[in-house]
Amino acid sequence: MHRGTVTHEEIFREPRQYCVRKSGRCRTLFERKFFYLFTWEYCFSHYVTILILWLTRYKLLLNDWRGFILAAFAVVWIANAT
Repeated sequence: MHRGTVTHEEIFREPRQYCVRKSGRCRTLFERKFFYLFTWEYCFSHYVTILILWLTRYKLLLNDWRGFILAAFAVVWIANAT
């Protein structure tokens, strides 16, 4: 059974193809790796998690930066559980 993800949706086809092209054609290693970050599907859940945690200031168990790190790992783990 195929499970569709946001990274495979047609609406994101152009940005995804752009990043794939740039990740293969840029001159510097930094540029290639930067655009490659936006082509790897698994990373998308990390980006969304970091954005949501930053917007909500959510922390898990501890009320400092360690709580932020714990929350990030926990939310990504839950998001990718099948």
